[in-house]
Amino acid sequence: MSTDGNDRDDRDDRDDREGVGTRAAIAAEVPADAIDLDELTALWIAVTDAGGSIGLTPPATDAQARPLAVGLLDEVRDGQVTLLAAHQDERLVGLVSVYRPPSFRTGHRAYLRRLQVHPDQQGTGLGGRLVEAAHAHASQHGAELAIVEVRDGEGLDGFYHRYGYVEVGRIPDALAFEDGSRRDEVLMAADLRGGDGRSVAWGDRSGGTAALVGGVGGVGGVGGELTGDGRVGGEVAADGDADG
Repeated sequence: MSTDGNDRDDRDDRDDREGVGTRAAIAAEVPADAIDLDELTALWIAVTDAGGSIGLTPPATDAQARPLAVGLLDEVRDGQVTLLAAHQDERLVGLVSVYRPPSFRTGHRAYLRRLQVHPDQQGTGLGGRLVEAAHAHASQHGAELAIVEVRDGEGLDGFYHRYGYVEVGRIPDALAFEDGSRRDEVLMAADLRGGDGRSVAWGDRSGGTAALVGGVGGVGGVGGELTGDGRVGGEVAADGDADG
């Protein structure tokens, strides 16, 4: 599943863009019943039409986006994911979900998914604030490793680099599009053991990136060793998840 939010959000990371108005407030562990389905559906459509990779291609319709919105709220209701949401003047303008695997072997991971920032908030720094809030919340609940899966070619790797992520794997041609094209899905990870959810650069830890990639045992279902060009060699494990 691409980390969607993969949202083409704040490339210049400013909070003072002219005309933005009141700074959006972020809340963690938002219950599903606190999110208006119509607002969530409208956000999904707006982000998709602005180029965000959150499961649809533009132009998105209500009939396409609503089932995805319902599915996300069902996951929150069932306790499968934790939702962090941003509201500005009571309007939903951004969100990110955090999935924590139930397995003992992988329970220290936190997968950031469905990162979305409304187009009129892009450039304000909200996307980065959502990532940082997700890191802090996950760290407070025992997570040591944050993982995102992003679509190649969208510049999203540069966005996540700013928050401590490095590329640790790549699945060639994992994502298919209506025009017949294919894109790689890029696996990125950040070490949260810096305290207070702050990420630690992999290169700052002894052993280097290759040793750390081996140490997490094939993060996100990609097994194998780090090759010279930064890709992970080997096969995709059976539990790999890449639906874009």
